[in-house]
This record gives sequence, structure tokens and C-alpha cells, in this order.
Amino acid sequence: MVNLEGSIKDLFQELFGLQRSKKARKAIHAIAIQTMWALWKNRNGKVFSNKHGPVQLIREEIKEASYKSLKVRLKYTSITRQEWWDFNVVW
Repeated sequence: MVNLEGSIKDLFQELFGLQRSKKARKAIHAIAIQTMWALWKNRNGKVFSNKHGPVQLIREEIKEASYKSLKVRLKYTSITRQEWWDFNVVW
């Protein structure tokens, strides 16, 4: 269970404390980073440009960005886009 009332630092400490494989921890980290970035961009769009991003679009942005991060930065070559989007991944 992740503590939702702490700071970002607390969140990352909890995420990194999970008993998962190294690959799974890297994937969780990629998702967390991309989620914060997408939410931040959406928040700024809403506050400064009065743009409202639908939740479905934000979720798709997170999935696509985290998939690209895994493929490019972390060299996960065995995961297909469809597996990632379905989150049908075996670590």
C-alpha cells in the first residue's frame, strides 16, 4: 500500500522499498516519473491556458511516455507496446 498523504520523497522511498525485481522497480519508477510529469503538464495547461485534459488522454500519455522510457533508456527490448498498454508484463 502506498502512502498518499506524504511528500514526493516519501512516495519514492516507498516505491523503492517494494520487494520486486530490479526490472519491476525500474518500470515502477518510470511510471511514477511519467505520471508526475503528465499531471504537472495537465495542471499547468488548466491553470495557465484553461485547457482541460480528459483523464483517458492523460492515462494514454503516461502509458506511451513510460513505454518509450523503458524501451529507450532502460533497454527493455522484450516488451511490446501492446503488452505494456495492457500491462500484461511478466517480470
